Amino acid sequence: MVGRTLAIITVLLILAVPLGAAPTIAAPGSGGGCETAWTLVPAPRPDRGIGFLTSVTVVSANEAWAAGLSSRRDFTHEQPLFEHWDGAAWSIVPSPSLAGDAGINDIAAVASDDVWAVGSGPEGVLVEHWDGDAWHVVSAPSQNAYTSLHSLSATSADDVWASGTIEYHRRASDPLVEHWDGTTWSVAPVPPSPKQAERLFGVAATSSNDVWVGGQAYPGNGVFTATLVLHWDGSAWTRVDNPNPAIHGFNVFYDLAAVSSDDVWAVGTTSNNRPLTEQWDGTRWRIVDVSVAHGEQLGGVAAARSTDVRATGDFPLLRPVVMGWDGTRWSEQPTPPTPKSHAVLLGIAFGAGVYWAVGWTGMSHKTAPIVERACAA
Repeated sequence: MVGRTLAIITVLLILAVPLGAAPTIAAPGSGGGCETAWTLVPAPRPDRGIGFLTSVTVVSANEAWAAGLSSRRDFTHEQPLFEHWDGAAWSIVPSPSLAGDAGINDIAAVASDDVWAVGSGPEGVLVEHWDGDAWHVVSAPSQNAYTSLHSLSATSADDVWASGTIEYHRRASDPLVEHWDGTTWSVAPVPPSPKQAERLFGVAATSSNDVWVGGQAYPGNGVFTATLVLHWDGSAWTRVDNPNPAIHGFNVFYDLAAVSSDDVWAVGTTSNNRPLTEQWDGTRWRIVDVSVAHGEQLGGVAAARSTDVRATGDFPLLRPVVMGWDGTRWSEQPTPPTPKSHAVLLGIAFGAGVYWAVGWTGMSHKTAPIVERACAA
C-alpha cells in the first residue's frame, strides 16, 4: 500500500505546521475489551521521533501486527516500524536496521510465526518476514532502486501475493506482481502494458487461482488516469474491464478486499477528491455510489462479510474517516475525536471478529501513530 503511502506522507511533511505535543490517548477497557463503536487504542510513538502506521493485519483475537515507518525529527533516516498487539497493549518490535531510507507499505499474517511485510528500501523492493522470534529481510526480485511493493494478500504459507510498481524516468512505470511459493519470491508476469504508465496498489486473493490486483493506468494523454484491474485464474493474468466515473479525469484504486470469488471490493478516489468504490459480483465490476458531502480519498478496505465492509481514508481533509457498507448502501461511521486536529486512517484489516484501523495523527515532527478498532456488529 505504500509507494502511494510514502508519497502521501511526503506531502504531509512538506505542508506540515507543528501542532504541539505528542498525543495522549485514553486506554480502552480493561484487558482490551472490544466495542462495536470505533474506539482509540493507545499505540506507542517511536523513540526516534516520528511514526506512521500504514497497514495492519490480524492473527487472532489476542494478536495483531501494524507496520509503517519511523524517522528522526528532521525527517531523515526513514526505517520500517513494526508494532504488535498481544491482547492487552501495543508495543514496538525491533527490526533490522537498513542502510538507507525504507518503509513498510503492507503487512499480512498467515500465522503467529509467519507474518510478511512489503515496501520499499534502499535497493528497491523490500520484503521482511516474522518467524515468531524476529523480523528478517528476505530476498525478492527488484527491477531497479525505484521498484516497490505496495500490497499483500496471503491465502496460505506457500501462497502469498504482492503487488507493486516498477518506476522509470519521465513518468513511465510498469505493474509488478510477485509470489511466494513457500521457498522463494518470484515475479508473476502480467500482460504487457498498453499504457505509458501503470501502477498496482492493491491485491486481494481468495485462493491460489483467484487473485485480483488493482491500481491506476496513465495513457500519456495529459493528466487523465483510469483505474486498472487484473485477475489471476491459476494459469494466467488477464485485464478486466471496469467502469471509470471520471472519463476525462483522475481515477485510481488504492486497495482491494475479497469476501468471496463473486464479491470483491476496490476502493480509491476519482476527480475532485471524490471517494470511489466498485464491486465485482462474479460477472462484472460496477460502481457503487458513496454519497458524501465532502471530498474523500479511500485508501484501505476490509470485509467481514457481504453485509459488513469498511473502508478508511482520507487525505484531503486530514481527518479520520471510516465508511461502512451494510449490503445496501455506504454510510460514514462515527470515529472518536483524535488528540490532534489532523489525523488519517489508512490501513484497515478484519479478523477474529474485530476491525483494526491504523494511521497517524499530528503533522511535521509531531506525527505519531494512531490505532482504532471496532467489533463487527
